Amino acid sequence: MKNIAVIGTGVIGTGWTLRFLANGIKVKAFDKNSQQLNFLKDEITRTNLIIKKLYNTKVNFKNLEIADNIEEAVKNADLIQENVPERLKLKKKVINQISKFSPKNCIIASSSSGLLPSELQSICINPKRFLVAHPFNPVYILPLVEIVKGNKTSRTFINKADKFYTNL
Repeated sequence: MKNIAVIGTGVIGTGWTLRFLANGIKVKAFDKNSQQLNFLKDEITRTNLIIKKLYNTKVNFKNLEIADNIEEAVKNADLIQENVPERLKLKKKVINQISKFSPKNCIIASSSSGLLPSELQSICINPKRFLVAHPFNPVYILPLVEIVKGNKTSRTFINKADKFYTNL
């Protein structure tokens, strides 16, 4: 998986972005709130020395692209890491949008910490690819992620996600 979309750039979305960039992965990030995108850019600058020490590399800014909308962010993604606020109605709306515009076999992973994956995937197009990938925080420092499947999640997508996150 070489192309990752990060939807939502608060603390968790920014942490995922830092981890992906530190591993040389291309990221397209989207957040409708421009202040959150500024937070992302500030955090990349602030954590650069930490990333260098932890990963023995600098963040390659060329691997980060800011998208203007969800469709642009997800259209060529191998994996989409969704990180919008923990509100069921909002998450379901965003997951539905992601599933409309993303490749049919990409993984849609939600960073949810308390919502049920079966409920989140209920309006997802091709719900077999949806799962929860809940990270420990700060994401770019703690290499742990809890993967939780929903009722409709396929074992194939769980295995692909497990391999991807393990390699991070």
